[in-house]
Amino acid sequence: MKTQDIPDKTTIKPRLSLEQKVKLLLRKARAAERHRKRARQPPCRSEFRGRRTWMSTVALLAAFAFSFGAQAMTPALAFERANAAFASGNFRAAIQQYRDVLEHDGFSAPVLFNLANACYRDGQFGAAILNYERAQVLAPHDHAIAANLRLARKKAGVPAPALSEVEKAARALGPNTLAWGGSIALAVLCWAIGVGRFLPRSSRSETKTIVRVALVILLLVATAFAIRWPELHRAIVVAAKVPARIAPASIAAESFGLKAGETVSATKTFGQFILIRMADGRSGWVSEKDIGLIFKAAAAGG
Repeated sequence: MKTQDIPDKTTIKPRLSLEQKVKLLLRKARAAERHRKRARQPPCRSEFRGRRTWMSTVALLAAFAFSFGAQAMTPALAFERANAAFASGNFRAAIQQYRDVLEHDGFSAPVLFNLANACYRDGQFGAAILNYERAQVLAPHDHAIAANLRLARKKAGVPAPALSEVEKAARALGPNTLAWGGSIALAVLCWAIGVGRFLPRSSRSETKTIVRVALVILLLVATAFAIRWPELHRAIVVAAKVPARIAPASIAAESFGLKAGETVSATKTFGQFILIRMADGRSGWVSEKDIGLIFKAAAAGG
C-alpha cells in the first residue's frame, strides 16, 4: 500500500442478511396463504384462528426485524456513504459525513483514519494531523496511521514531538487496553485476597503469588497513566495562521504565531480562549476554535 496516496483504508459492507431473512419469512407466509386458498375444504374456525394468529406473529416479527435491521445497518451505510464521497473526490462532503459518524457512534480508529485522509486530501493538514493522532491513540501499532501521520507532518512542515524512551514505552498500549488491564488486575487482586482468607495458612502461597502479580500489573498501569497524563492537555493547531496573544481577547497584542499542525499544551481556559504552552516554554492565548485537543473528551476540539 502506498501511503503517499493517503488511501481509503477501511470499508464496511452493509449487513443485508437480516433483510434477506425477513423476505424469506414473508415469502413463506404468502405461500402458506396461497396453499390455504387452493384447499378444497374451507378451514374450520379453529384452524383459521390458528393460521391467523400465526400470520399475525410473522407480521409482527417481520416489522420488528425490519426496524432492527434498519437501525443496525445505519452506521455501516453512513460510513459507506462517506467512503463513496471520498472515492468520488468530494472530500468536503466526506469530512462532514465522517464527523457525523463519529458524533453518532463515538470515536473509532478506522473512521478517524479515513477522516484524516479526507482532511489531508482537502489540504487541511492541521485537522489531518489531529485525527491521525486521535486514531493512533486507539490503534498505537497501526503502521498505516503512523506512516500517514509522518507524511502529513512533512507536508505541513512541522516536526514530531520529541519523546523519551520511557514515554515511548508508556504509549505501547492504548488507554483502553491499560484501563481493561488495570480493572482485571484489580478484580483478580480482590478475588485472591478474599479467597486467601478462607484457606489454611499452609495453602496460601499460590494466592500470595497471584496477589503479587496483580499488584505489579496495577503498579505498571498506574505508572503508564501517570507518564501519559500530560497527553490529556496535548492539542494540535488546526487553523493555517494562528496568533498567540498576550491576553484572552481578540484585540490583545500578538506574542508569536503558530501554524497548522504544531503541537501545543492547553493549560487553562478563559471564555473562548485557551492558554497554550509550547515545548520551548513560550505561552499565549489562542481562540479555542483554532486548536483541537487530541483527547476530545476533555474539551471540544476540531
